[in-house]
Amino acid sequence: MNTNLQDFGQRAILDSDVTPIRNFAPHLQEVKNQESPSNNEQKEYLLSRRRLGMGLTDDQKQYFYGEIQRVFPDEEYLKIIFIDNEGKFGKNFYNDIDGKNYRNKLTFLTRKLQNKRLLYPFIEVVREDYPNFAQEL
Repeated sequence: MNTNLQDFGQRAILDSDVTPIRNFAPHLQEVKNQESPSNNEQKEYLLSRRRLGMGLTDDQKQYFYGEIQRVFPDEEYLKIIFIDNEGKFGKNFYNDIDGKNYRNKLTFLTRKLQNKRLLYPFIEVVREDYPNFAQEL
């Protein structure tokens, strides 16, 4: 009985339409290409989030904090951006942000910019002096 099952299994495999493994390579490449979006798709996704006024993802927030610290290593330089642009952000915008240290203030600053829909205007203001600022947002 055991040999009959083995014979049946071998015949089933031989009779079926099995594609040899070497022919899977093009299909695997298609799947791989579908799984990782292109740069244009990623940019379009980010732009759609921006148009909808959606908040940043956690990774985007971390990136944003890093970009601010890269461009403004000293908190005083960041304050000047808000002082120079009081017409866009309002008077004492930065001074009203909670936080005991610079990193905490950046967290609350990001939240306040998002809540008031001023995140992207802030990015545009900073890009006037630093064109590469937050290019991934």
